[in-house]
Amino acid sequence: MFVFAFGFGYVLMNRIFKIDNVNQKYLEPLFTWTLIGTILGARLGHVIFISLSYLKKISGVFFYR
Repeated sequence: MFVFAFGFGYVLMNRIFKIDNVNQKYLEPLFTWTLIGTILGARLGHVIFISLSYLKKISGVFFYR
């Protein structure tokens, strides 16, 4: 699903860049940082909202030894 979404987003942004006469060299860094931000945000969201109780439980092992 992510592959389809990023592929569609890349094609869509490519068309928008052509219509607005924006240099295509800016598309690759935009795509790369969007991909990195999505992956890091998904991992961080998983830790904070889903496994926070587990993180609290195992952090006690490191701090109280």
